[in-house]
Amino acid sequence: MTGADLLNVLSDIAGTAGQPERKLYTDWSGVVADVLQRENHDLNGQDLLHLRTRAAAILAPRRRQQQRENAAPYQWKKPLPRRGR
Repeated sequence: MTGADLLNVLSDIAGTAGQPERKLYTDWSGVVADVLQRENHDLNGQDLLHLRTRAAAILAPRRRQQQRENAAPYQWKKPLPRRGR
């Protein structure tokens, strides 16, 4: 799901008519903050920080799982014998 798709879903839920101006979002916290501001919610710095940290905490396990899936398979190599024995 892209940021534009999420904006469409959130605008349908919020009942806002028309298409909002197009923005390129690089994170989900920006999408949520923009929708909340359109609904006339005043967001201070603490609210924005909370949104960013929660979004990062939610997305971190997914990113780690993708890294594990895309990593090269582990190949065990027999250690070399110690010198002098």
